[in-house]
Amino acid sequence: MPDKKTIARIADEGAAKYKDEAFEELVKLASIDSGHGDPVGSANMVNALEEIMMKDLKGLKFEKIVKEGFGTHILATLNEGSPNGRIIISGHSDTVFKQGDCAKFPVHIDEKDPDIAWGLGITDCKGGLVVAVKAVKVAMENGLLPDKEICFAFECDEEGGGGGGNELLHSRVIPEDPSKTLCFVFESSRDEDGVLIARKGSCGITIDVEGIRSHSGINYKAGRSAMFELAFQLMELLKYNDDERGIQFNVGRVVNDDPANVVSGHATAAISVRIANSADLDRVKEIVDLMNKGPKYYADGTKVKVTLDRVSVPMEEDEKNKRLYEYVRDCGRLHGDELVVQRTGGSGTASWYSYHGIPTVDALGTYQIQIHTHDERMRISSIEKKISLFATVLGCLKEDRDI
Repeated sequence: MPDKKTIARIADEGAAKYKDEAFEELVKLASIDSGHGDPVGSANMVNALEEIMMKDLKGLKFEKIVKEGFGTHILATLNEGSPNGRIIISGHSDTVFKQGDCAKFPVHIDEKDPDIAWGLGITDCKGGLVVAVKAVKVAMENGLLPDKEICFAFECDEEGGGGGGNELLHSRVIPEDPSKTLCFVFESSRDEDGVLIARKGSCGITIDVEGIRSHSGINYKAGRSAMFELAFQLMELLKYNDDERGIQFNVGRVVNDDPANVVSGHATAAISVRIANSADLDRVKEIVDLMNKGPKYYADGTKVKVTLDRVSVPMEEDEKNKRLYEYVRDCGRLHGDELVVQRTGGSGTASWYSYHGIPTVDALGTYQIQIHTHDERMRISSIEKKISLFATVLGCLKEDRDI
């Protein structure tokens, strides 16, 4: 087995060999509309990925898992059933854009900076998918692939819920015993080009109020305004804001079913709150229970129901994630790179794996600029850099089996 400096050199050579091919494949992927909730676009994207992956990775078992109304997940494996554990390679094939947007904003290289490529989804997260596949290819060709099951879990619905809606895929990927599993997530890298070890989660809360309708001019006092009750409940919820912990409730869409000359009979509000850890999630659940038991603006006549209807779990900054980050950081140092530790308030798929006890690191994909906008672009040189990094990680893991 070569030493780690030799592994890094081999990874560099492999990344240099395939960087142009990787960019060509990425241009193809970033030219396919695969917006969240577009089953046809998702199928086109998955078919293109299947062609790339089956060409690059000999012996790959490739499976398509359809999620009705959204698209197609990819579950692909090498060394299936290895008793030595599992390496999960995670990413997503959906984008935030609509059908037809790729034609309006085609992939192109910046006129002033040849290292910048523009394209929708080019780095979030299609660049990461290409990097991951090519890195595994480099490791395979050079005998550096760990004797573990390599599991590619590429989902089609990340952009709509940060990993909350992909149970069908994750039920096949997350083992009952996570002790021999590692997860590497290929979301795009960001400022300072570091590695993410913590993401906030989020919760969706709905307050639903049934009032008593009446004519606001003729029979005002007979009514019980759902809107007034809802406003009172929102102000009660505000009292539970905890700025120190970062539990802060934000009110989004408010809906009233009635015109202004009718005392409102029904009203709802959608609320979001970010959570940093499992204890904060428990606190939000407690607050929801307290709201359901709490005071009302009207002593009688209205019905209030507060529900926790969506949870995107947090990726906590715990010891298991820190240890895996330190391992990746040390591999980066073999190339002269100092990969700083990073955290973000945005949720993501990494949170789901980490929440289930799997050591997880994120942001191993290509370098991002202005993702989720029509000005999305990436640094082309980051393709080679990230292929080399992950190929090095895989090669070192072949030797360090017990991390």
